[in-house]
Amino acid sequence: MGNGSSNSSEHLKQSEANLLNWGLNWYKNTEVLDKNRSRLSWKAYDVPISIPNVVKKTSDQTRGHIHTVEFMNEDVDTTDKTPIVLMHGYGAGTGHYYSMLPGIADSWKGK
Repeated sequence: MGNGSSNSSEHLKQSEANLLNWGLNWYKNTEVLDKNRSRLSWKAYDVPISIPNVVKKTSDQTRGHIHTVEFMNEDVDTTDKTPIVLMHGYGAGTGHYYSMLPGIADSWKGK
């Protein structure tokens, strides 16, 4: 049977996708904001990192990751452009940015 962690992971990914898509659709459909009406998309992925044994007492290096969400403006060539990086505080995450990321991607001419 297992502990269901794989199933829980899939549910978290789906919940994140639902939230990000909701924010994207809200931004596209709202009439309140002056916007560029660019073609926007997003992708989520994990960037692998090594965690030293000072933090985790299991082995020399323990694999970890930084979860990343990237919004793209498909109407802008971002080759050699500067990215904008938003970092949240402890205990925060995608839920703090889902509704503002589309607007930033629509107006930011960097990567």
